[in-house]
Amino acid sequence: MSVAAIMDNSLIYKKDTNRQSEGKISDIYIGNLCTSLGTVTPDTKISVVSQMIRSDPYLPGFCVIEDNMLLGVATKNQMNAKLSSQYGYNLYCNKGIEVIMCKDFLCVDFFTTIDIVVKIAMQRDPDKIYDFITITKDGRYSGIVTVKDLLEKSIKIEIVNAAHGNHVPSLPGRTVTSKLPPVSVASSGRSCILDFDIDNFKSYNEVYGFDKGDAVMRCLNQILSRNIPKEYFVGQDGEEDFIAIATPSDADIICRQVIEEFERLSPEFYCESDWSRGYIVSKNRNGIEEVHPLMSITVAGVSDAASENTSKSENLSGISDTACKIKSICT
Repeated sequence: MSVAAIMDNSLIYKKDTNRQSEGKISDIYIGNLCTSLGTVTPDTKISVVSQMIRSDPYLPGFCVIEDNMLLGVATKNQMNAKLSSQYGYNLYCNKGIEVIMCKDFLCVDFFTTIDIVVKIAMQRDPDKIYDFITITKDGRYSGIVTVKDLLEKSIKIEIVNAAHGNHVPSLPGRTVTSKLPPVSVASSGRSCILDFDIDNFKSYNEVYGFDKGDAVMRCLNQILSRNIPKEYFVGQDGEEDFIAIATPSDADIICRQVIEEFERLSPEFYCESDWSRGYIVSKNRNGIEEVHPLMSITVAGVSDAASENTSKSENLSGISDTACKIKSICT
């Protein structure tokens, strides 16, 4: 079973030695999207469950569990339908949740692939199509996946998969930390890995849209092409990160030129009002406005000398992790 990192989560892929690429929703188990949800026992009073659901507007409901076995679900919509009638609450409030829990719910195994779950979920009856999906592993309750998370994360996985392929023209897409090329960039044996990251790119995408975001990526691609000599390796690591391998003597010049050109072209990315005030505004899931800084470039660079007992490619693979750690400190 292979394991890869994607979107800050460890994803477990199907075992398929014939696969040519990783990251497709047909290769990833639904268990990777599984989240915890509060559970109740069958004898928990309906009034208690109802109160807990009303206290959290984002709570989709509860799973009814006994001895870690999934018996049923009590969704918010189902509870509202049962208790909103004239005598509904008085009729059920002192009874256990097992009386009204739904026993006809969508339950899939942890190792079902995402594409299959999407198809099954979308084929449910209209009144249940947006109910959360329950996950079991070895027959025991594991968690849930909401339809919203299922669709959103499926799209994100496909975006990242495309990014690792050839997201930006002329730059080879690659997961650099595991696939660094065995290049020799200097006869002296010294190399420098440069990790370029677009700060605040996610918030820019949310406000201006993916078309504008792609334009920014293409612009950075052109900036790198203009400022990094062709004999040096340049590749894309993820959706908004780029990696270059150069000599330490050239690294400082490359960094300064890339940052300066990106700053000079940045006004083209924004409307006049956003650029003038120096930030953009978006609303979060609660409808509250949040302020985000304008985009900038962070570059982390790590150089290392190849020892007699260590190959060049092994050195580069090791120091790339260090570059990522340095970048996280800078941002």
